[in-house]
Amino acid sequence: MPAAATGKNSSSASYSTTQWKKQAAYSSSSARAEPSAPFSPPPKWATELSASLPLSTLGIFFPFLLTAVLKTAQGSSTVAIITASSIIKPLLPALGLAAGNGPLLCVLSMGAGSMLLSHANDAYFWVITRMSGLSLRSMLRTYTPATALMGIAAYAAVYVLSRLIG
Repeated sequence: MPAAATGKNSSSASYSTTQWKKQAAYSSSSARAEPSAPFSPPPKWATELSASLPLSTLGIFFPFLLTAVLKTAQGSSTVAIITASSIIKPLLPALGLAAGNGPLLCVLSMGAGSMLLSHANDAYFWVITRMSGLSLRSMLRTYTPATALMGIAAYAAVYVLSRLIG
């Protein structure tokens, strides 16, 4: 049965393996006989995701966006970064962030995403609310937009840095 009829795209799996082999060869030392790859081959879900989404065009925006969504949904910056990093790591080659300063830029981008949109489900939001004596309504009007601006400014700085050291 042809690959199109089964719904499986055989070229995406071979492309991912080929891409991984190129990355392994690129990151290996010329003095060594065998290439050593810092990344293992991506799992099947990562290969399928990179085949369905143009992850290479998203670059450092995808880690920022994923971390921001996780942070906004559950409130903890720490949990958002740890969860996002476990999701993003197998996708680094597909994002074009596996070599050079890519992992560093990815971590910085996730840090910027974790600062975006602090609201009532964030414990730090309540610390600031109680210590400042402001009402919930005032905090939602001032602190939440301020954290959104802070996250966007941090991402902009990471983006500029990625263009400079890229």
